[in-house]
Amino acid sequence: MASLRFNKRIYSKVAIERAAEAYAEVLRATHRTRGAYLEVDLQSRAARGGAISEGLAKEFANYVLYATLIARRA
Repeated sequence: MASLRFNKRIYSKVAIERAAEAYAEVLRATHRTRGAYLEVDLQSRAARGGAISEGLAKEFANYVLYATLIARRA
């Protein structure tokens, strides 16, 4: 499992939900709000114990950034 934190002033909950949908086949993402942050736990759907690679976690975070930027342009 990997955990990520996104500052609410920069990232949106909708962007996290879109990333979770995009990666739904390979990982399970659960999110919650804690203070100024949106926290996301990522678990692999394939690996035992839910472990995911650091690269996959970074790809997910990059998608959240992308989805945030697209939403701001709309």
